[in-house]
Amino acid sequence: MEKYKIKIENLFLILCLLWGFLFIVINPPFQASDEDSHLYKIYGFTQGSWTFKKLSLNGIDSQNPTKKITISGQYLPAGLVKSSRLNKRIITHPEQKTSIKESFDIISTPLFKEYPVFISYSVPSYTPVAYIPAVFIIWLLSLINSPPAIMLYVGRLCCLLTYILLTFFAIKITPKGKWILFSVALLPMMIYRAGALSIDALTCGCAFLLTAYALNLIYNDDIAQISKKHNLIFMLLSTILVFCKFTYLPLILLYFLIPDKKFKNKKQKIYTSLVFLFTTFAITFLQVLITAITSAGLSANSMASSYLVLHPISFFKIILNTLYTNANEYITGFVGLFGWSDTYLPKIFVFCYIFLICMFSCIKSDNKISINKNERIFFLTICLVSFIAMYAVFSIIFQVDTKTGTLIGLQGRYLIPLAPLFFLALSNPFIEKHETLYKFTGIFLINLILAISTFTIITHQNCKKFDCIR
Repeated sequence: MEKYKIKIENLFLILCLLWGFLFIVINPPFQASDEDSHLYKIYGFTQGSWTFKKLSLNGIDSQNPTKKITISGQYLPAGLVKSSRLNKRIITHPEQKTSIKESFDIISTPLFKEYPVFISYSVPSYTPVAYIPAVFIIWLLSLINSPPAIMLYVGRLCCLLTYILLTFFAIKITPKGKWILFSVALLPMMIYRAGALSIDALTCGCAFLLTAYALNLIYNDDIAQISKKHNLIFMLLSTILVFCKFTYLPLILLYFLIPDKKFKNKKQKIYTSLVFLFTTFAITFLQVLITAITSAGLSANSMASSYLVLHPISFFKIILNTLYTNANEYITGFVGLFGWSDTYLPKIFVFCYIFLICMFSCIKSDNKISINKNERIFFLTICLVSFIAMYAVFSIIFQVDTKTGTLIGLQGRYLIPLAPLFFLALSNPFIEKHETLYKFTGIFLINLILAISTFTIITHQNCKKFDCIR
């Protein structure tokens, strides 16, 4: 690889642009998980609505028709709601198909801003920060009454470019694990989500860049002193990440691994670390508080159970049971689970990709800087704390399945932001001979698996002749 002077960050840029744009095109409108809800929320933000409406209705509960149930939602243009539902029948129904013609019908559906309708969707716990820069572009499109599907596709492109930009710099600046980050960043699941309208692109890209920036501050000897600029960048990345998903807040603890010699004194390091923690905890608490207040009275919220608070021992039992029960689903969701979690990449390619990441973690030239035992333990602890935090959040938001004793809601893709740090902690650099051959083989297999992913998405959601609608 070095012989041809191909920088790894440039290689990522080329491959992610190629496959990301392809995924945007082949993925039918609103066929990535929760794209409809994300577009509803973004459109609400563009119209100045930072909260949602509540409606209390009777007759929704079939078991108790007289029971009044409060649902959340918003008044949105009829065209936005209509376009998001035209091909909704294929979600979780592999026997149903869509077509190019139907996609064009969705794209040509006008906004119909003058005809608002109430549509129910989940509580918008995210702020506009989580949708930068898509929220600004969609706001501009709303001014000219652009068709909703056009907003969707432009939003997808914004998400992809945001992810590419953040990850490009993450790969460029990290002093360790460039090939680990490269392979994780090109996961079929990651590129698919980066090319979908959601917060995943910004969340993962920001997590990658924060991890890389922290590693650069820790291991880069050229940085002799931590300056205000370093702290400002670290604080900015931490804040954006917490605004997206606060369960990744433990990544901020990497700041404690910066050598004391890079500060004027130990007191400065402790003071700065506490400022970071206090600020991010305050943002997290504020988001949770606002969500709790705005969602008060909703039936789904009142039914939620928190095993973390009420049953701490049972909570950890549920974690272990859920891991054991859903291990297969998590692994597939980490590598390639497309659509609305209903389109599976074949298992052989899932495990092949995980093997590739492990192989890249063994390349010696990529791990010249040694990581001691304590640092590895610290990396794994950060991943573990963040993982438990995810379970804690989902135990509060969703009910525990009493039949299986497992927690619903958690998906394998939520582990991707932690993957570079996890594989770096387990890295064992011993591949020195024929490194170039290993790299070229890995790149070839990554592209092969991405091609298989493309074929999987097309054949699952479209008719073979692309000209029928069921």
